[in-house]
Formats: sequence, structure tokens, C-alpha cells
Amino acid sequence: MGDSVMAESLQKFEDSKITKEKTMEIRKRRELDVNYWYMEVHLEYKKEELPCEMTAELAQVLMRGAVSEMFGESTSSLPLDILKFDNVLCVCVVRVPSSAYAKVRAALTVGGGPVTMAGGLVSVSYWVSKASGCLLSLAGPERLIS
Repeated sequence: MGDSVMAESLQKFEDSKITKEKTMEIRKRRELDVNYWYMEVHLEYKKEELPCEMTAELAQVLMRGAVSEMFGESTSSLPLDILKFDNVLCVCVVRVPSSAYAKVRAALTVGGGPVTMAGGLVSVSYWVSKASGCLLSLAGPERLIS
């Protein structure tokens, strides 16, 4: 009788071991493969200094300029896409490849300053308020830790 109980518990142990291995395999498959990073970027500038209205295209050119100014011409060809632009709040959602995320974020955080536009200097600064590997994460409210 003792041997059958021992065999039963040994079988349960082996079954649980297989279950744990399968669970780990499923978790690995579910991991999110992040190809792109999404950032919510606030642009700060004086509207009266701009020679024209701020558009998504102009914001993209300014951000590309900040990245290439900091890291050189080799980064000027990085894909930097503006997915959404709000002219009133001066906020845009930017998509960058995960391989270039650190460079773009560093350039936008540290970069900024006077930019020559239509013969005049315009001071532009950037503030990255949210960043995530999942676009849906930018839609929710910010969490404050008190």
C-alpha cells in the first residue's frame, strides 16, 4: 500500500513538473516582441516666433534636426514617424524603432534650443511625458506615486 501511494505522489510530481515547463513555454511565447517604441512628446516654443503654424511635418523636421545635431548625419535617416499631432496642446505621438529609441529620447531630452527658421531663430524644447513599447499604454492616465 505504501508503494502505491509513493508511486502516485511521484506521478503527480512529474505531472506538475511538465505543467510548469509548459507554462514557462507559453509565457515565453506570449512575451511582447517590441519592434517600436511610442513616445508622447510635448513641444515648447513661442508661437509668435514661428514664421508659420506648427504642423506635424514641421515638428518631425525639428525632431529629426535635434537627433542629427546630437548624433551626427548617420542618424538623420532614422525612421521617426508622427502618428498623432495636436496643434492646440503642442503634443505629438512619435513612433521610433526600438534600436533607435535611446538615441531619439536622449536627443529630445537633452536637445532643443534655437533653430534657424526663415531667417530668424526659434527656441524649441521637447519634453517626453510618456514612453512605452505598446501604443495603447499612452492612452491611459498617468500613474502618480505618492
